[in-house]
Amino acid sequence: MDSGQHLQAIINLKQQAVLARHRRLLVLSGDRSWVESLACKVLNKLGSESALWLTDQPITTGLSAHVDFTPAKKAIRHLGCERDFIVMDAYAGLHPDGFGAISGTLKAGGLFILLTPPLEQWSSYDDPDYERITSLPYQRENLSRRFISRMKNAITKAGHALIIRQGKPVLVNEFSEGLTEFAPDHCDINEECITQDQKEAVDAVCKVVTGHRRRPLVLSSDRGRGKSAALGIAAAKLIKNGAYRIILTAPYPEAVESAFSRLEVLFPQGKRNDLKFCCHQSGSDARSEVEFIAPDELIANSPDADLVMVDEAAAIPAPMLEALLKRYSRIVFASTIHGYEGTGRGFAVRFTKVLDQVTPDWKSLHIKAPIRWSENDPLEQFVFDTLLLNALPEDPCLSDDEGLEQLDVQWLNRESLSQNEPLLSQVFGLLVLAHYRTSPDDVRMLLDSPSIRIAALFHRSNDAGSGLVAVALVVREGGLDSSLGELVWQGRRRPRGHLIPQALSCFSGFKDATAMQGDRIMRIAVHPTLHQRGFGTYLINAIKDNAKKACLDYVGSSFGATPELLSFWNNNDFLPLRLGFHREAASGVHSVIMFFAISDEGVVLRDKAHKRFYEQFLFDLNDAFNDLDGNVVMPLLHAAYHERIVLNEQDNLDLHAFTEHQRIYESCSLAVWKLLVCSIQQGLLTRLSNEVEMTVLIRRVLQKKSTASVVSELKLKGKKELNSVIVTAARQLLRFHAALSSNA
Repeated sequence: MDSGQHLQAIINLKQQAVLARHRRLLVLSGDRSWVESLACKVLNKLGSESALWLTDQPITTGLSAHVDFTPAKKAIRHLGCERDFIVMDAYAGLHPDGFGAISGTLKAGGLFILLTPPLEQWSSYDDPDYERITSLPYQRENLSRRFISRMKNAITKAGHALIIRQGKPVLVNEFSEGLTEFAPDHCDINEECITQDQKEAVDAVCKVVTGHRRRPLVLSSDRGRGKSAALGIAAAKLIKNGAYRIILTAPYPEAVESAFSRLEVLFPQGKRNDLKFCCHQSGSDARSEVEFIAPDELIANSPDADLVMVDEAAAIPAPMLEALLKRYSRIVFASTIHGYEGTGRGFAVRFTKVLDQVTPDWKSLHIKAPIRWSENDPLEQFVFDTLLLNALPEDPCLSDDEGLEQLDVQWLNRESLSQNEPLLSQVFGLLVLAHYRTSPDDVRMLLDSPSIRIAALFHRSNDAGSGLVAVALVVREGGLDSSLGELVWQGRRRPRGHLIPQALSCFSGFKDATAMQGDRIMRIAVHPTLHQRGFGTYLINAIKDNAKKACLDYVGSSFGATPELLSFWNNNDFLPLRLGFHREAASGVHSVIMFFAISDEGVVLRDKAHKRFYEQFLFDLNDAFNDLDGNVVMPLLHAAYHERIVLNEQDNLDLHAFTEHQRIYESCSLAVWKLLVCSIQQGLLTRLSNEVEMTVLIRRVLQKKSTASVVSELKLKGKKELNSVIVTAARQLLRFHAALSSNA
């Protein structure tokens, strides 16, 4: 079949998309040079000023249309732009996150053009993007291609997709006849609100400023509903009504491009300078501004604002969102429900608890009607289905009195899982609810990464799939040969996938760690309705038993250190062996490695590494960790294995003089430090001290912050009040410590 007939079918597809205000999927399958050539002809024929091509080798000849080229991994940088055409080159690697991300920027009437190897050969193609989930001892060619098979099957079953295969005719009759004319593309850029849903969202945002304080709004939608634009429209209305400073924040600046674009349209007299928009109030010299500030900078500097708008909140760590919620009394959190940036459903489940506790009068609003395209868009449904963006676990039918005796742990076969769509959706949906950064990349990792195994906890009274209670992703790591282990210890090599042995060798200095083999629990998720019932512990114990049978050295985990997670892993007998020096960009907290020893060699490593960690952590509390939350400090110092601090006679004399007489803190600081560490070890601090006392002791005594900074942070009256807090808390701790010592 010649290219002219192919082009006519594609033109017909485009016409249908325009008339329906839908987006359509066009698959060009064949040799790379052939699919690239046909894609160029399509763009040249149909013409566009807003086409994006995701590839590793930009086209330099045969293309007259204007096209932006970018690697798929950088697709996120183009989220602020709307496109008439998107071309994704699967020869350069099928990047799941890139596919999910960029599809949402395609406008109504647009075509998503996917270039693939011959479909019957695609599953055996050595996809370059699989390098990201390959770890020793595996090579890229060893990996399965279940995710690509999933894509291929979805394409062949998609009734609204046009598939053009090299050397073969177009098989679908609906694309064989042309339509009479193009319908005008939908464009309402100069209207303030396009749908009633969007108008209600704008009104709700404005009410956050004009209504009662401490009533934040949570705004949710799927992609293409005008959520970000609504923030821009609301900002414009608020400025017109006298607001002077509005702050926009998001995980990345591109996320708020829509809001700034709306502002520029609604305020043509204003001026935008990169990430700040300024204009003068009507009839006065007063100046208003809307500025983007990154979340970490916003928390650190806490500038005043009439309103803070947090876009793509699902991609921002919960501790950072909570900090913003407590700092700003007028704040809006906007989130995409089905989003590659972070999953909105998981965000809603977890952040709702924080909102209920901190601001119980919070409001929520969901934008349902699409703006960028019409209802029942075929491409949107295709993306949702293939990337499992709409995956949700069913609610388990478990009564409160049903216990652990009805549970059953299964290690899932991934080949079977890939063929069992209901169970796959259950497993992935549970991970979505549990982890704020679960994304389409994780679907492929779940199906194809050879180092990962899946442990699932079912309730026996239900059929498999409907009784899913919890799930864990377990990574086998370690067992590196001595030559590679030496290079890791020297800091010259960092093999992908071997997180715990590498960290304990390279950062903690234990050379023998890389030779040991263990299981790392990469993710663990318990259904949100079943928390605090021991199901997570039950699954972890099953993973430990499996590791013992496999004669492994350890079971470990690495995660963002929060008080709740540290308590959970401590209660399951895991000990901290390392705390990252820097806050993770994704989570906003320090990552911690927790370790449970299995073999005798694992016990020796655990004891050495934990003792070293404990000493290093105490040493670093007034340096690298001098801003660490006190609620994280305490569980790390309260871990089971360490050498007890002992107060000697001189310490007791100094403490008596400090707490009962007039000795100054600086002259007794060592004794107070030893008392505080000892009290944390014994669990006394949380029992005997209030929140202000705990914060003062940790900030001033352990982290050695200056008097001025502690006074400022806690809004104390001055040095006298600060010293009074330390004396009162130390006196109480000393009394109970003395009582415990006398009874020992």
